[in-house]
Amino acid sequence: MDWSDDQVRQLRELWPTDKSCGQIAQMLGTTKNSVVGKSHRLHLPPRPSPIRPSTEPKAPQAPRSRKVTLAPLSAPAAPTPPPPGIPLRHVSGCQWALNDGRPWRFCEAEREAPSSPYCAEHAVAAFRRAAA
Repeated sequence: MDWSDDQVRQLRELWPTDKSCGQIAQMLGTTKNSVVGKSHRLHLPPRPSPIRPSTEPKAPQAPRSRKVTLAPLSAPAAPTPPPPGIPLRHVSGCQWALNDGRPWRFCEAEREAPSSPYCAEHAVAAFRRAAA
């Protein structure tokens, strides 16, 4: 916005009064933000905050308690049966999952060690060291 010399003069006169920036803007036919911006560019003195501190002492407030709602415990959901074609059994061999377009199945080769979930071939693939 281009400020005329008359508007700048009026702003300088109205700035020290009790009028708010919004009221000054209305009198000058502009916006509050343009009044505030122009006052900064003209290096006008800061105005007191329009937020007035309360003279009444605040009453102490009791600490807020969190209301905790507990959902009633329900019986655990029944396990979902596996999709058709996948047998429900414990895998005792290599647990490397294979997927060749058929339902998931496991390698089932003899495990490398009782504590290892994989056969020797798949243990090498599963536990590769990162390159340094």
